[in-house]
Amino acid sequence: MAINDTKGPVAELLENRLYAFRIAMSEVPPAQVRWDREGQVITFQDVSLSLLELSRLIREGISTAQAIFEQELCLSGPARPATEIPQFDLSNLMDNWDATQAGASFLTDSRNHAYVVPYQDWLFRRVSQDAVLTKQLSSDPRGFTRPIFIGSGQQARRTEFLGIRWRNTLLHTRDLFLHDGQMLFILDYHKSRHRTNASRWPARFLLPEVGHLVTQFLILIMPFRQWLQHQVQTMHSSTSTPLCDYLWASTTKPWSDNHLTRTVIRTGEQILGKKIHIRAWRQITVGIAIKKFRTLASQFIEDSLDNEDDLIEDHNGSMAAVFHYQAAHTPHTGNQIYGGTINFRAGLTDAGLQEFRQASEIWHQLIKQPSQYSTPSLLKRRLPAVFTQSLQPANVNIEWEWDESPSKRVRSEATESTLVQRFHRCHEPRQSQQRWTMEQAQTILKRMYGPEAQYQTSNQQQALQYIIQGFSQVVAVLRTNEGKSLLYLLPCQLPGARTTVVVLPLLVLKQDMLLRCQNAGIKVTIWNQQDESRHLGSSPLILVSAEQAVHINFRTFLLRLQLANQLDRVVFDECHLTLTASSYRKGLALLPTLRDIQCQMVFLTGTLPPVMMAEFEQTMLLSQARLIRSLTTRRDLSYQVVSCPMDQDFFKFAIPWIQQERTQLDSQERAILYCQTQAITEKVATILACPFYHADSGTREEKAQTLETWRNGNPNWIVATSAFGMGIDHPRVRLVIHLGAPSSLIEFTQEVGRLGRDQQGGRSITLLPPSWSITKSSRPGHMISSDVQAMHAVLDQPNCRVAAMSSFLDGAAVACSAPDPLCDQCRFRQENPESSSTDPTTTCSPNPEENVDCDLTIGSQMRIQQIQQESQQLQQYEDSLQALRGTCVICRILPSSSANTKKHSFIKCWNPRRQDFLESKKRAQQEGKRFQGWMQRYAGCFRCYNPQAVCSQQGQGTCLYPDLVMQACWAIYQIKAWTEGLLPGLGGEHVQSNEAAYMLWLGQKRATFGVEGSNAAWVAYHVFQQLLEPAKGSV
Repeated sequence: MAINDTKGPVAELLENRLYAFRIAMSEVPPAQVRWDREGQVITFQDVSLSLLELSRLIREGISTAQAIFEQELCLSGPARPATEIPQFDLSNLMDNWDATQAGASFLTDSRNHAYVVPYQDWLFRRVSQDAVLTKQLSSDPRGFTRPIFIGSGQQARRTEFLGIRWRNTLLHTRDLFLHDGQMLFILDYHKSRHRTNASRWPARFLLPEVGHLVTQFLILIMPFRQWLQHQVQTMHSSTSTPLCDYLWASTTKPWSDNHLTRTVIRTGEQILGKKIHIRAWRQITVGIAIKKFRTLASQFIEDSLDNEDDLIEDHNGSMAAVFHYQAAHTPHTGNQIYGGTINFRAGLTDAGLQEFRQASEIWHQLIKQPSQYSTPSLLKRRLPAVFTQSLQPANVNIEWEWDESPSKRVRSEATESTLVQRFHRCHEPRQSQQRWTMEQAQTILKRMYGPEAQYQTSNQQQALQYIIQGFSQVVAVLRTNEGKSLLYLLPCQLPGARTTVVVLPLLVLKQDMLLRCQNAGIKVTIWNQQDESRHLGSSPLILVSAEQAVHINFRTFLLRLQLANQLDRVVFDECHLTLTASSYRKGLALLPTLRDIQCQMVFLTGTLPPVMMAEFEQTMLLSQARLIRSLTTRRDLSYQVVSCPMDQDFFKFAIPWIQQERTQLDSQERAILYCQTQAITEKVATILACPFYHADSGTREEKAQTLETWRNGNPNWIVATSAFGMGIDHPRVRLVIHLGAPSSLIEFTQEVGRLGRDQQGGRSITLLPPSWSITKSSRPGHMISSDVQAMHAVLDQPNCRVAAMSSFLDGAAVACSAPDPLCDQCRFRQENPESSSTDPTTTCSPNPEENVDCDLTIGSQMRIQQIQQESQQLQQYEDSLQALRGTCVICRILPSSSANTKKHSFIKCWNPRRQDFLESKKRAQQEGKRFQGWMQRYAGCFRCYNPQAVCSQQGQGTCLYPDLVMQACWAIYQIKAWTEGLLPGLGGEHVQSNEAAYMLWLGQKRATFGVEGSNAAWVAYHVFQQLLEPAKGSV
């Protein structure tokens, strides 16, 4: 609003908007897509797609659509073979484009009655032969979506595509037509129509196979769907709503944008194992057209006269202009008012339609024969014949695409900058993983640490050898202070080394590593989206946090490095956190997505017990990785556990103890006091008058200042939570005290690992409150993890605590012994158990010089298989829900003679077991209130208990699949054979004999089908598979 002729804020915004539009029109945006050297793989952000994969996607999509049509819609099977389905020749069908009456389509054209009318009751006759009427008859045509949306030409926007009508309405004309034996759809909606009120008429011709399928669907299936919809509606009300006129609709409602998005994404997941969003498809299809079709388009233009004005003026397409001039009129006039057979809504002539047809046919040809669209073939097509005779053989490097500069100077790596070297390197043939010798590594080691430098342990040397020899997957479990960081600091300095990316889980790790690299003279960069060009050009080492690493921007950057042949490896530091911290840090749970990148992957940690190794390999998609494992239990430390007497207050007991220990440290030594909560941390820090550190203790700069103050000894004590564990590297930490029981043995090991990093040892003291005891989980049904159980065993250990630690951490119980410090239990009993080697290893890999596995595609292949499997499981789960919708699964699993034997819903069930379920559910809901709800947050809808990916209502409206999931889970639990035989395999072995705990366990969050879900959804998935596929086993 303007006051006193002054501009208001809206006017200012509009001016700025117009100014931004003007700038956007004059500026060239960053490159959206990239092609590989052979011109066969296009990349957009973190998605790479080859032309062969595109062809496979459409071809398999057509096969899937054919199978859905035959089996689910036409009920084909052994008794009703698919060969009985009528076939239609589209060239025999006519279509009156000028018909405007409501309900008109090519099906109602009188010229087609002989082909259409006899078959409109075909499905009625087939169904009448079988008493079983499957619910899948009312399915929507989801199978046709893939080949039509992706395979018909340049991709339409979702809203445009979903607006396709297969017949006329009172107010709108249809969008689906037949023309010269082909089916096409014409869109009249575009994103700016609501502003301009102007329409465009882009036409897209379907592949012949797809057009034939859609024709069969409309003639054979649509009449039955209309009748079935009418029957269902009249059963519930006196009126009925006609079937939706949109092609993409479920009975009376058109699809939503999200429905189409899920369908398209799932197509890429199931066929290619790639998550390709619609936005990516639009960029990819346009990129393919620009790259592969530009020469063909130029041929169409060259068929007409060189009259640029006519070409610009003619937006509807044209035939050869010479014929128009021969008729004494311009091409524009001829195409507009002479000889036209099509005039669609006064906007599209048949000349324009032919141009759209040619565009679609080019796309169809690419899908059928993608190999014909390689870069060399296009080059030959566009060059004159005199030049094509002199082209070099295919195995010779042709520089036509890249070498556009007249300069042919000889390059010298000694004089050119790193950026120039990497620019040339990205155009060299793609290489496998680089390899170096241990002699080269020794040279770098001496340059870093002096002429007398040696490897700290043989395991450290072995791990480095695996890395520089080019093994694609390396896992190094080295004890604290064994030099894990050397495994990426040294390789990034080798001759010809490219970029090494290090994923760090904690901020303090990033800050500490930056300082160490700067002191060592290593050029290091902390990832920042705004400085991408600098990263791509010259940085040999990039540090990135876990949350940043899984973001789309960084994954895109990594893929560009890979395609430019500039990426050596990705290193995951403290990789055990993908198991222990992924429940509350989503970024860590998404780290396996980086396995899409085809480069060497190195996993480093100081705490990965053998019992967790199989789970880690499954989570990070490892296959036959090279493993180096040291005994990670620190034997140069003294461990002590002190329990507060029952008659004393814990704080009054602990504070004097801490203050006494504090006086025994000199000014050069440091101590850390770990507390369980932030509130206790701040309280103890106030009492002891020393700084504190936790996740919310200040800004990044304030935390860095706190850390620096402690390092400088001002004072030499600090109170902290576990956030101060990994990455704290001070050489003279002599004392670590835990005020309360540590949460897990892995966390405890990391925290006491701060001790004695100068090889001089230290002391660990754990102070336990009088109320502490080994207890089960506070939440019934929740299973205590193995590392928490191991911590309990160490604290309550009557024998050697070190033996209990090493039993879990290293897979072998080895007690402490002289000359190493003894734990408090061993000192008390004066025992001297058998000693062990000071530099052990359990490495079972072969000699690095033999059988070197440099296949960098292992991770991406396993990732593809994982995505395909998860997507197929989710599709099966949704199909099962659809098949069981409206039925009582309790009666299907636990039939009762007193219950209604006819098909009925759960609400109308008379089975006496129904009340048992309701009471069990009510108890679980009441008990769950003590733990912030029965269903954990984001575990699923609290009404139907389906994952959010399945139920979008989330308690806000009517669920699509109610009364199925929890009923099936409860009913199957009543069958003892299932509970004893199959429940343990689903992770419920600890609740086999306790129904109340089982019901609470069902509400716990769990990754299902690659999305957030619950144990209930996972159990229901397996129950549904048994219910609907009796051949696989009965329930």
